[in-house]
Order: sequence, then C-alpha cells, then structure tokens
Amino acid sequence: MEHPQRKNMNVKCLALGSGAIEACEEEEMFHLCWRLFEEEFCKLANFIIFKVTLLLKNVPSGK
Repeated sequence: MEHPQRKNMNVKCLALGSGAIEACEEEEMFHLCWRLFEEEFCKLANFIIFKVTLLLKNVPSGK
C-alpha cells in the first residue's frame, strides 16, 4: 500500500539534505526517510515551542 504522503516526500526530504532526496528515490528507503523526516520535524517543532514558552515566561506581565 502506498503511503498517503508519498507525493510530498521529495519536498519533505529536502529538509534532510540532498542525500535524503536520493534515498527517497529508492522505494525501500522511503520509510526510513519518512521516519527521519518526522523525527527531525518533531525536534524542530519542540525546539520552537520551547523557545516561545521561554520568551512568554520572560515577558513582564501587567505592562
């Protein structure tokens, strides 16, 4: 069964660099590439959320 996000893989793999795009061209590497992308994306998202949370905590309230 084809992954529903298959058509978007090359764009998403771009986030991992040119080596990942080459890996995505190989069908057997598809799931590995997808997993790597999701892990990197989650790390980035968590980092952004963490930074925003810190910024909000440091903003003086009642100004």
